[in-house]
Amino acid sequence: MSENFFRDKEEELQRLTQEIADLKSTMKDMASSLTRIERHVKRSFGIPPKSQSSVTSKPRQRSTESIKEEATITPEDALRLFDELSDDWGNQKQGLIEGRLQEMTVPNLKVIARELGLTFKGKPTKKVLCERIISRLNERAMLSRNVNITSPISEIKKD
Repeated sequence: MSENFFRDKEEELQRLTQEIADLKSTMKDMASSLTRIERHVKRSFGIPPKSQSSVTSKPRQRSTESIKEEATITPEDALRLFDELSDDWGNQKQGLIEGRLQEMTVPNLKVIARELGLTFKGKPTKKVLCERIISRLNERAMLSRNVNITSPISEIKKD
């Protein structure tokens, strides 16, 4: 009755290794059975193989070449348009100008931005393009009114 109920480390390791091998074998048998059943179902019910069904079931990806729009304005037109917008901006028609910019296509906005010297990291969105053009309109309005945010040097020297 002096049997040892506890196994030593080597016996325990062998037992666990054998269990893992049994489980792997069982899982392999299950996977092969599932594959066999799937093939049978596909053949019986006429379901196309995975390679064919994946091509037709994938959503169509938009091709950048087919969607790519071209600018409809020239750089000269862009500068002329910016001058018109800045005149209207000075007349307090800011809401209308923002609407006009939103109606324009991205390529046209990019032409205007390029002519104004705007640069972007990466591909700008329409919203970013409009915001940056509006910021240039604000700058131009401030410069045309000679608004100086900083104090003149003559006032600084007096203190």
